[in-house]
Amino acid sequence: MSRQGRYNHLSKLAARKAEFTTVVLHEVSTSLAAIRGSTEVLGTEELVRPEHEVALATIQAEARILTNLVTDLQTAMTAEHDDFLVRPCPVQVGTLLADAAAFARTLSGCHPVTATVTHDTVVCADPPRIGQVLRNLVCNAAKYSQPGAAIELCAAPVCGRIRIEVVDQGIGIDSADMPHIFNKFRRGRDQSSRTVTGAGVGLYLSRRIIKAHGAELSVKSVPGNGSTFAFELEVIDDSGARS
Repeated sequence: MSRQGRYNHLSKLAARKAEFTTVVLHEVSTSLAAIRGSTEVLGTEELVRPEHEVALATIQAEARILTNLVTDLQTAMTAEHDDFLVRPCPVQVGTLLADAAAFARTLSGCHPVTATVTHDTVVCADPPRIGQVLRNLVCNAAKYSQPGAAIELCAAPVCGRIRIEVVDQGIGIDSADMPHIFNKFRRGRDQSSRTVTGAGVGLYLSRRIIKAHGAELSVKSVPGNGSTFAFELEVIDDSGARS
């Protein structure tokens, strides 16, 4: 690479780093502002019970957003290495979906959430990492959907494995974004072509985690008709062996 080429490459990296830092600071500042505002309201001691519950729910929801952001950033620091590992163990697929559904119900937008498990079996997975994947997927589902739009989590056997899907009824993925949807620091656009908030690492990390499980994270989407993200996990039979 020529000196000019190296300079251009480093300039692009610096610009991406600056943009990423700006985005993360914005996300943190937004959540902290919501938490601060809610705590100030609680401090007035003049709230009726419903208002008190709303303020407390806001604090809890924003705290979860910050926790997920920190988790993603911590994972991003190690995901680039060839020795990035997951620690699979036997876990009920129903437990994974139930935890994800419980998290999804705390998100803003009042999205009805259903979790359907047609065959609640034991799979080989790293529960914290798969939990991280599912949280990222349901966060995206909520973020790109209108308030009140349903989110579905489904698990069903496919060719000796369990296929897990997260289905939304949102705006879908713009055709220009589809080839880059799993790129690091890539954020999608809404129907007005405005960039949606987020650090842009969730889908990148999710795909990296699923690959570490020996599988692929796939997506099907039609603009205006929602999106379906899916991956498969190995089944563990009654003897404890992988299928």
